[in-house]
Amino acid sequence: MGWGFRGQEIVLGEVGADMFAQTTCGGLGVKNLEFFNAALLSKWKWRCVNESDAVWSNVLRFRYGHLPSKFLKGESLSLGVKDSIWWKDLVGVGDSIASGWFRTNVGCIVGNGKNIDFWKQKWFGNNPFCELFPNLLVKEANNNAMIADRLISNVGGPLWNWTWRECLSVHEEQELTHLKELLRGFSLNLNCCDKWRWVPDTNGIFTVQSCYNLLLRYGNVEIVPLHVLEAIRKLWKNNLPSKVGVFGWRLLLEKLPT
Repeated sequence: MGWGFRGQEIVLGEVGADMFAQTTCGGLGVKNLEFFNAALLSKWKWRCVNESDAVWSNVLRFRYGHLPSKFLKGESLSLGVKDSIWWKDLVGVGDSIASGWFRTNVGCIVGNGKNIDFWKQKWFGNNPFCELFPNLLVKEANNNAMIADRLISNVGGPLWNWTWRECLSVHEEQELTHLKELLRGFSLNLNCCDKWRWVPDTNGIFTVQSCYNLLLRYGNVEIVPLHVLEAIRKLWKNNLPSKVGVFGWRLLLEKLPT
């Protein structure tokens, strides 16, 4: 819904996603409550991933399992009947806007490798190894193995520790060799814990504002031409009645009802 005019009153009417864009991007800067609520809930999801030493995190881990794996693997989570409403909301936050949006915007910083899934999380390159080497994952004895379960650092360099359900075929042995080549020279930092980085922020730190802006982009906000954007910026700088400003904004965006 958006704004229109009836006599001297501003009334509601149909509007596109540009209404919720920031004024610097040609929008009205109206807060999208659905997206903002999703951003607020996502802060808890981010804390679940990063604050593994907190007491409340230990309680959630005891109740629901390894939290980073729950949110970052890309697998659909099965919810139990006895799961709390808060947990159900947290698991599905933002999915109505864009599927998998949270995990695709979280990057891994490998430390000791104890909290990052070797196969199902994107920690080396642009794709998880389960997508690059699906045949090896089928033969893997522990599909939820962490990096530290498979790659052990020692004085002489990294030592591999593989556990397979059955013997690998010739083709699978070739895939394993390729995997080892990809990770040649890689080693764990046993003195540091694994960390996660929020990709949309240059500092890698999650903020509600950056998350909200990200969700707006997923919400198909229209791209405003630069000359129109400059005209809108000048419009907002004038001391005009609000209804005149909104009328001018809709005129510039060609959103006037006809």
